[in-house]
Amino acid sequence: YMSPEQARGATATAASDIYALGATLYQLILLRPPLVADAAAEFWRRKAAGDIDLPTADERRRVPRHLLAIALKAMAAEPGQRYADVAAMAEDLARFQGGQAISACSDTIGERARRALRDHGRRFGIGLLAGAVILTLVALLWGERLARLATWGAPIMVERFDDGSWGERWQVTRGSFERRDGQLVTTSATDAVLLYPHRLLGPTAIEYDGTILAGSHPCDLSLYWIRDDADPVSGKPTGWNGLLAQVGAFEASYSAIVENGSAFILAEHPFRPVVGRTYRIRVEIVDDTISLSVDGELLCRYRDQLPLVGGWFAFYGYYPGKAFDNVQVYSLGLPQRMPATAVGDAFAQRGMYATAADEYARVAASHRNEAMAEEAVYRQGLCQWRAGERAVAMESWRAVTDERLSGKVALHRVEQRFDGGDHRGALDDLAAVLSGADQELRAHAVGQWMHMVRRLLVDAWGNRGLLQHCLDLRDRQFSDIRVADRACAKILSALDRDAELIERFPSQRTLVAQSLRKLDRCEEVLRDYSEQRFICAGALDDMGRRAELDRDYPEFAEHYAGRRKLDEERFLDFVLPSGTWWPEGEVALVYAGRLEEALALPQRQEALRPLILPFLGRAADLDPKVDDYAMTLMAQGRYEELLPYIATLQRFDPGPLLGDHAAWPLSLLGLEAWIAGDRDAGDRRFAEAARCVSPPYRQMIDAAVVVPFLHELDARAGELSRACDEVIAKHRWTYRQRPWHRAMWLAGRIDDAAFLAQTCRMFAGSELLLLKAIRAELAGRSQEALAAWREFIARPPWQRAARLPSFEERLARWRVEELAGKGPTTR
Repeated sequence: YMSPEQARGATATAASDIYALGATLYQLILLRPPLVADAAAEFWRRKAAGDIDLPTADERRRVPRHLLAIALKAMAAEPGQRYADVAAMAEDLARFQGGQAISACSDTIGERARRALRDHGRRFGIGLLAGAVILTLVALLWGERLARLATWGAPIMVERFDDGSWGERWQVTRGSFERRDGQLVTTSATDAVLLYPHRLLGPTAIEYDGTILAGSHPCDLSLYWIRDDADPVSGKPTGWNGLLAQVGAFEASYSAIVENGSAFILAEHPFRPVVGRTYRIRVEIVDDTISLSVDGELLCRYRDQLPLVGGWFAFYGYYPGKAFDNVQVYSLGLPQRMPATAVGDAFAQRGMYATAADEYARVAASHRNEAMAEEAVYRQGLCQWRAGERAVAMESWRAVTDERLSGKVALHRVEQRFDGGDHRGALDDLAAVLSGADQELRAHAVGQWMHMVRRLLVDAWGNRGLLQHCLDLRDRQFSDIRVADRACAKILSALDRDAELIERFPSQRTLVAQSLRKLDRCEEVLRDYSEQRFICAGALDDMGRRAELDRDYPEFAEHYAGRRKLDEERFLDFVLPSGTWWPEGEVALVYAGRLEEALALPQRQEALRPLILPFLGRAADLDPKVDDYAMTLMAQGRYEELLPYIATLQRFDPGPLLGDHAAWPLSLLGLEAWIAGDRDAGDRRFAEAARCVSPPYRQMIDAAVVVPFLHELDARAGELSRACDEVIAKHRWTYRQRPWHRAMWLAGRIDDAAFLAQTCRMFAGSELLLLKAIRAELAGRSQEALAAWREFIARPPWQRAARLPSFEERLARWRVEELAGKGPTTR
């Protein structure tokens, strides 16, 4: 920024300062210094001569001509040709901002004509034909538009990955990539991220070619927009806060703009990329808006409350075979008029909310009685809000009277009420805002609704009534807004209304596949949703088809390794060489019989107490106010006290799938009623329990085996045989094949060895004793049955059942009492 005369050794003057100001302005608008040379001697020779690297033709196209002229005049080689003083330069800048002529350059004929028409249009217009007047006005309006718009121009960065040097310009932050046929291709089993380690300033557009290569699985060809500042040491972004423009999200189920970190969908489109086709993808970040386009078609757009410009970008691919190529980055040329809020916006973008609020306050004070003032006041309050000063923000917003901005303030009041715990009141207030909202406010209100849903889903069981209220609000007031569909589907999933989810939201393929899996319709998942690889892997695990899982989905085999160890009773395999335990290892310790050791683990003690203490005979030590409420009451034999809890759940979900929360106590209450001689009451409880889970065969043994066994004891011949035939015919893969193996053994179609070798064989030894006792008793072999029942009871409790009290143990003790001639006892 040094002036030529200073480079020649002369004393600096005010003219030297003007040169430095001009050089600073020059670099701001062209994004490069005025003079660059490879050799120091050459640099100082040119500097002393007053030379600069003049703007190229492309640079001149991208920046306002008059603003460039001001910078060049300030940098004139001779001090006398520069502005006479700083005031003269400031006046030219002010005239430029106001669209007036400047001293630094002469206007073209067209510019003079437009200015004359603007200043004296009424005089010139007299006597002109109406058509000429209209044409003149059109020209004026278009000229004004051109004065406000900027142009993208040529790309500021191009990357084609033509050689191995790409690694010098990019950073792989997760997964792995390789160059293949002139493209950069993901090679890691799951996700891979490639960061361009240079922060981009101002409005930005990133274009790139994305291809799902032949033979690879459909998924992301996506782009992160990261808004964090640079770390002062590494120069990399300090975090990954920002947005994700997803093309092919969740196994190429849809495309969307997503809030990074929370995975909260802000805008969505059903576009699904296919294998083998190259797409031209463009992500634009301009002011407060980010948009995603593919092959020239706009898919979705999201508008934030503060500007989004200024940040980093990174490519995100999932699974091997996602190719990225022909990257072009564009920076929007400077507009000829900057908004008055630009300085505050810059601070807000960097999270410097206190400074931004001060800048907005200055703008509001300088533009009193103008629309700009209210916008500045709103942004001032928004920065205070984001800084945690909510009361201060509300005080600032008292000055807002604009209807559009008042609606946004009302949404903040909704948020405040929700955060204060009045969830239902906040939802009612949101409904009131929606009833009179325009399109922009409606979009913000729906976003607020989705944030509420996300928070309520954290405790879906406790918030079932509120989630239903959210569904009702959506169906009444914005059922046409597709971006809310995924949140609605998640509510239905949380409420266990999976059949309704499948019917209402078929486009939500990931959630539909998950619901089919919950409904034990795993074969449909494998047949119709093969692109959902993670869910298909889970479906195979649910079906006990582990060999296929290992073969077809090796990247997910480790995910199910813990459950496999439990199923195969390899409990001690959870211990690592260092002596630490895997996450499932605490439970494995319990079933390995090392109860005190498991209870001493600090990280899971609260969760494990209701499981372990009953095995140790210390159920009385549990406190329902501290420990798990349902498990504590069950362990202490207080089944009836859970009935009001179950009734509450049924009020929010009158359909099936209440889950094990209800099925466990209802099954035991049914058995107790049966033992007491009230067969009808027992059957009613069994039927209630069966409706709580889907399918009912997920229950360990009672629904598919014990209830038919009891009916046969009550002279209802053939029920167990019919139940086994139904399981064999219709439920080959249910619950990892456990019901099928029971039915096959009872039907005499597999032997003991085959039963004990099943995929899911945890507790299989104890279960086989129960089946032997049942078959022997129905065949009239009482002593054989009695021996089997007693052998079952003699086993350690953690080898008989997953938890206490155990339905199977209560059944066994009752049958021992009956067969031994003692008669039933109370529990």
